[in-house]
Amino acid sequence: WLSSGFVIGRSTYHKSIETQNTKKSLDHLLQLSMAKVTGNGQDFRNIYRRMKTICRAQPSNSKNGKDDGGDNSSDSTTIPKHIAFICDGNSRWAKARFLPTSAGHAAGADRLIDTLQSLKQAGITYCTFYGFSTENWKRPPEEIREIFFVMERTARQFYNKALQEKVRVKILGDIDDKRISIELRDSLYNLERDTAAIPDSKLTVCIAVNYGGRRDIVNAAKKLSEIPLSKLQDSDSWDDDSEELFSSMLCTHGVPDPEMIIRTGGERRLSNFLLWNSAYSELYFADDLWPDFDESCLDLALQWYSNRCRRFGGRKDSSNVATSNPPANGFITKH
Repeated sequence: WLSSGFVIGRSTYHKSIETQNTKKSLDHLLQLSMAKVTGNGQDFRNIYRRMKTICRAQPSNSKNGKDDGGDNSSDSTTIPKHIAFICDGNSRWAKARFLPTSAGHAAGADRLIDTLQSLKQAGITYCTFYGFSTENWKRPPEEIREIFFVMERTARQFYNKALQEKVRVKILGDIDDKRISIELRDSLYNLERDTAAIPDSKLTVCIAVNYGGRRDIVNAAKKLSEIPLSKLQDSDSWDDDSEELFSSMLCTHGVPDPEMIIRTGGERRLSNFLLWNSAYSELYFADDLWPDFDESCLDLALQWYSNRCRRFGGRKDSSNVATSNPPANGFITKH
């Protein structure tokens, strides 16, 4: 079936290459594949990559030299500038394999590093990962130590890679908390400080550690309340856009709001993540556990995003409406 599925995929592509429904046809085939493939998931991923290569190799038949039905990776209007991730499912991934929880967090860290490479290739310039929330302190102390150990090791290992590949790192949240080990704090400080001045950075990576959206808003309000009213009234930001002034008080200042938030693991909520920043974010929920969220999963998410019609409360003419219908509310079935 795997072999015949690849042939069917190529045939389906050729039938729709001259229409706007290329991606819809390919997505439909992939969804069928998800339902039928059993055994080693690597087989499906290999087929997906081969099908993707075929689609990218097809010549453009549209006007003005633009491919209306091909891969959207070259079209900046369909690629989000900033994607934020709620990396859920590490513990369940380990439990399903009869492994200790620490193995799941280690696998999740490996997936994060792999995802960074995929994001760079896709042209994403900002990404944020929810590493440890203010609510995660409720977890068992041993698991918290394991999470911090994996974070510290990953930060050290990623240090040289970040400098070589011109990746900037920004830390979100309160890492001055004394409950966080000094080793982790130093590793994160060094990573942020030494990558901040990288010229011509292609990717900025934000790591949220001891972060909570509500706390960030409260802290911003406190900072704003400490500014004398006379100074606020003289501020250009206050006259033109008080929201912009408030945003500058958040720990996310300088980072654009995410156009897309991806949550893995099957849950359908934000869990106190980027509450101020996510006002107009597209929400994509995948049942895949975070360590399983590979390049093919990310590609499907980007395809889904490219079909969204972002109006920001306004109206757009019919030519801007997506030609294919994404799954309702971004609910994606497990694959």
